[in-house]
Amino acid sequence: MKTRNIFLLALTAILGVSCHSWDEPSLESGMTAFGNQYVQETNVVTIDALKTQYKSVINNNSLQQITKPTQIKVIVTGNDDGSNLYKQLYVSDGTAAIYMSIDKSGIFSDAPVGQCLLIELNGLYIGGYGQQPEIGTFYHNEAKDLDQVGRMSRFEWNEHFKLIDPVPGLSAKPVMVSSMKGLNLEKDCGKLITLVGVNMKGADGKITFAPDDGSAQVVGGCVNREINGMSNVVVRTSTYAKFAASPMPVEKINITGIASRYGSTWQIMPRVIDDIALTTGNEDVEEYKEETIGTKENPLTVNDAIALINSYADGASSPNPAIVKGKISKIDGYNANYKSITYWISDDGGTKTQLQVYSGKGIDGADFTAESDLKLGQTVIVKGTLKKYVNKAGAVTPEIDQSSELLSIEDGAGGGEAGGEAKGTGTQDDPFNVAAAVKKCQEAGETATTEIFFVKGIVKEEYTVDSYKNATFDMVDSEGASQKFTAYRVKGADGKGLKEGYKVPKGATVIISGKLVNYKGNTPETAQNSGTLISVNGNAPELAE
Repeated sequence: MKTRNIFLLALTAILGVSCHSWDEPSLESGMTAFGNQYVQETNVVTIDALKTQYKSVINNNSLQQITKPTQIKVIVTGNDDGSNLYKQLYVSDGTAAIYMSIDKSGIFSDAPVGQCLLIELNGLYIGGYGQQPEIGTFYHNEAKDLDQVGRMSRFEWNEHFKLIDPVPGLSAKPVMVSSMKGLNLEKDCGKLITLVGVNMKGADGKITFAPDDGSAQVVGGCVNREINGMSNVVVRTSTYAKFAASPMPVEKINITGIASRYGSTWQIMPRVIDDIALTTGNEDVEEYKEETIGTKENPLTVNDAIALINSYADGASSPNPAIVKGKISKIDGYNANYKSITYWISDDGGTKTQLQVYSGKGIDGADFTAESDLKLGQTVIVKGTLKKYVNKAGAVTPEIDQSSELLSIEDGAGGGEAGGEAKGTGTQDDPFNVAAAVKKCQEAGETATTEIFFVKGIVKEEYTVDSYKNATFDMVDSEGASQKFTAYRVKGADGKGLKEGYKVPKGATVIISGKLVNYKGNTPETAQNSGTLISVNGNAPELAE
């Protein structure tokens, strides 16, 4: 396989075939076999989701091995062509960026800027250095007695990637910014940017970017140069970079480079000399705004998001985050490890046409503390990557992938075709409807009310009374509505048991009474031993003899 790779590269050079370009990377027919033929697209995740999953590892500058098939589909944005990114390969997938640590020179020959790659991460290690995410292999730093992410060998790298055809929506164009204020250290680190119209501090036309004569402090083989008027931002250049001895211009310049981080400091790393260009500084550059599908002011509907997902190939994701508005129609549960909640949203709060929000986070990406942090019927605006998830059996689930965040959340009485409007005062003459009962349960929380309330609704599924002589069934406001209230172990009047075999039919209109509670923070119901079944279709239920 390695011999074939070398042959293909040589043949490409001889024939003058270009396998990539800045804007539209391309491969000649048959070239997708370059790289490891065993790297297959089986479980592609976004870089953003990957960074979210291993957030604590990255932030603690530690490492963890990836132990299951996991791929990222990316475009190359930075390599060692100019000798400034030493044995580093920076890649992006539109959601975020990360770098591969490889013990190899001439990486750019395999992976030029603009080339799309499929990278298999299984067996590699992910971690952080200065909280900059990186992927490589296990390394024990003897001097510091510290386990870190180290450089994988060139042989190992060859077994973990292959060239692929252009991926729609992926581009190696830099993000244009006039300052770093619009960028987020955690989310945007590693991205390719162009900082427009800046002056290098101390530039006199003679001082170079990275001298090795002792005239500038060298840290980690690099010199950090400051920019006038900017704090926590440096231009970082290796003393081995091909442009290290180039004088820093006195004039205003545009600097293109990888915006990595070291702690709270941005480190802009130009790749080649052409990344440093004179400018008038008059470019009309707006502060960076992340490109999204939809906006908070004009979000996608759930139906629109599902239609877009259905247009994707199996397993494919959106190249940019989408912003979707909907009502919470179902909650699957809380993940204590990731402090996330998997839930579903729809346009009307019903469960007929809904979109899964897989392992989602809270407002601005904050951790959830419990499943009760979300409630059925709440209207949310979610930002995340759309994905056409396909399981091993071939079943398709339209979803917003892991690492989504909430932009807003509004309490509501719930979904269903009746619109979830809360009605009634909870008295015998004016009972709560289901929406009002759910609202009261949410207000009460996990401690039952001391007051008895009456609730009227429609039985969702038939229930037959067993030997315990009580009934448990779900009530809704209208047929097909998703929001439900549970009549839990209700009995007859004065606490008498219901007749064994008595049926509470599906679709029957019932009135129950009892103390209300939001059991475990996510199940609105009558408190145990407090519920009474008052009537079924206007008639008293049959009681045990």
